[in-house]
Amino acid sequence: MDRFQLVLLHQPSYGERSKDVRDYFGQLLALRIQGYFHEHGHRYIPVDIYDHFASHLLLLCNGEAVACARIVDHDACVQHELAFPPVTLLSQSGSPSAVAAVQQFVQQYSPQGGVGYDSAFTLCPAIRQQRLAATVVKVMHGLWMLYHHNSQPRRFVVSATLRLKTERLFSKLGCTPVCCDPYFQLHSINSELAMMMLFSRPTALAQEWMAHYQTLWDARIELGTPFSAAAIVPAASLPCSHQRLALHG
Repeated sequence: MDRFQLVLLHQPSYGERSKDVRDYFGQLLALRIQGYFHEHGHRYIPVDIYDHFASHLLLLCNGEAVACARIVDHDACVQHELAFPPVTLLSQSGSPSAVAAVQQFVQQYSPQGGVGYDSAFTLCPAIRQQRLAATVVKVMHGLWMLYHHNSQPRRFVVSATLRLKTERLFSKLGCTPVCCDPYFQLHSINSELAMMMLFSRPTALAQEWMAHYQTLWDARIELGTPFSAAAIVPAASLPCSHQRLALHG
């Protein structure tokens, strides 16, 4: 495990944060663009305004970026007057029952620690055919589960691309279809067929992975202020420690 390092970036910005944040954020976006190009070609650029107020998981292996993911807080979308992404995606595909299920999920759990939308899961194309790939996937998803176990939002919505079979892994970790008709098309990504899923509690496998990677989680580098913390506590009064740096310029 010594070769792996988790970096958490909260609400990153090239213009307002430290050089460390800019460097890690640049690595993350480069990895995501490379990964999406490998799977989908030039028709989609996986970078948008949500990146600047999301929380990001970046997994390094021997100092190189190998996997990443993004968590968008529903309450942050409300504050920034932007649509919650899963509702937009489902509405574009004409899935009223799925939209209603997501909205009900948000209404139920927002008062209990919030709801997130998790997306942009990316694996470095260069390691996809290597034996290391399976380990990276397991480490990344174990740390992803630990993020939600230890941070807000506790519960989330996630979309799974069927061609990549990500719904199988998500199901094993505790995600379930949003309703009886959870399928929709990702119109911006070659109309790929996807499934919208909900997460409320981890499975036994997720708990096993979380326990296995707890030490790696404890050794994380954490930069910036999560939206959930910033919304409750003034940034200037947030504590800093050797594991977490709240950087503001």
